[in-house]
Amino acid sequence: MKDELKISYSVCSEAGRIAGENEDNFYVNGRILRPGVPCCRLTENTESGDALFAVFDGLGGEEHGELASAMAAENLGRYHGTFGSFYDQYLTETNKMIAEKLQKGKANTGTTVAAVAIRGREAVIVNLGDSRVYLIENSTIKQLSTDHSEFATMLRYGVVQKEEYYTSPLRSHLTRYLGMHSGELLEPGVVRTIFRPGSMFLLCSDGVCGSLTDEEMLASIREERTAEHLVQKALTAGSRDNVTAILVWTD
Repeated sequence: MKDELKISYSVCSEAGRIAGENEDNFYVNGRILRPGVPCCRLTENTESGDALFAVFDGLGGEEHGELASAMAAENLGRYHGTFGSFYDQYLTETNKMIAEKLQKGKANTGTTVAAVAIRGREAVIVNLGDSRVYLIENSTIKQLSTDHSEFATMLRYGVVQKEEYYTSPLRSHLTRYLGMHSGELLEPGVVRTIFRPGSMFLLCSDGVCGSLTDEEMLASIREERTAEHLVQKALTAGSRDNVTAILVWTD
């Protein structure tokens, strides 16, 4: 198809400076982070304009969060090529799968999801939780995803200021995620946009965007177009959380 773009991508996921396993995971065109693997660094490209990327941040601590994010990443592979049209089905199915298999009386077990599906020049961005998707274009960075947290709710009502995000404990109190109990609101943030030559998507867990400002992330990407460089910047800035980033671009 003449409308398809050559897509390049870079991914990095590390356990960070906290004790325990890496509870983050990712999906990059069929690849995921296997449980027990502490980190991954990869830069590749694809000739196809049909691509799917996602970041997952597991909740619940230790094994539960790691398994939840891995389950969500693995199940996403079943929707490669169709996610842009059937994301609701994926979210409902994965939410039920995680809740039934991992909850068993343990509260707040689950995972965030922030995904970008690209077909031709159209991109569909879908998210639950506080993992983010940004669009970098014309030397600007813009958040496309919607944070689902108590902090975000209070920000919308003007109770807190945007600058308080980096220190507020409310940012980790999520209001939507995969693995929620039956009957709770699962409505995702959804954005459709055009993926233009020269544009870039950044997908990241809050270990990255909670440690670096938007301007600092943009500066890091300008220095070096790799997810590993951005992750190391977040760790240097003091992130103690798991850190995962995916960069997706077309020239």
